[in-house]
Amino acid sequence: MVVEFTKTFNVESYPKDYKSFIESLRHQARDASSLRLRFRRDSLYLIAYQKEGENEQWNEFKGEFQVVPGSKVLRFDGGYDTLTNLAKRRDEIKLGRENLKGAVHTLAKNPESDKEKAHALLIIIQMTSESMRFKEICNKGCATSRSRSVFEIENTNYRPGS
Repeated sequence: MVVEFTKTFNVESYPKDYKSFIESLRHQARDASSLRLRFRRDSLYLIAYQKEGENEQWNEFKGEFQVVPGSKVLRFDGGYDTLTNLAKRRDEIKLGRENLKGAVHTLAKNPESDKEKAHALLIIIQMTSESMRFKEICNKGCATSRSRSVFEIENTNYRPGS
């Protein structure tokens, strides 16, 4: 996939701004797989994602009604049952910094396969929504992100705000 972008450089400010200009070009060229995420305010659950870039369309979970105007509605809803039926059970999915990075890269490539999308979304949801809801998960995720290790979430004994 070829990523195209434009950047403006003021030649009148050369060489003062040259280094920052080149660094911003490197960053923009390298960062072709960024996502914007939208969450429900009441439940902190992921409802849509968008590949970072100009005029990129939002991808929204299938639901009773469309929440994000003009979005592309996915062929599946965002419930754990649906996502695990398409991908893997939650206890089979490894979480960690590299897994999150891989999930973002997968969605940024816009795969055709619902299985690939569901697997990536399960990682993102557990590492964002669940981390926002539960301090214990957030703490575990922060600790492993520094070490690049992998962690698992047990689905028992979690209470909001704990």
